[in-house]
Amino acid sequence: MSSWGLFALALLIGIIISAAAAFVIFRMLIQQTNARVLRLERELALIRASEDDKQQRLNEIFLAVTGLHRSTEERLSSIREKIERYFATNSH
Repeated sequence: MSSWGLFALALLIGIIISAAAAFVIFRMLIQQTNARVLRLERELALIRASEDDKQQRLNEIFLAVTGLHRSTEERLSSIREKIERYFATNSH
């Protein structure tokens, strides 16, 4: 084999080794990135579940406060009517 043939063979082997190394390195980086994405997706799912729980609790609190407001308004209206009847019967 001539010297240029040996040079070409060495160059080809170098290129193949470089390509294989690049493939392994990029594959590792892609796997690490995929692992990060999966971890972030799990964290996001936990945050969403937590936010859903908080929203549910806030809805329950809102319904309780709304019910309390209605019953308070009804009681105040009843007291107001009783006071008006009392003054109406006692003012004559």
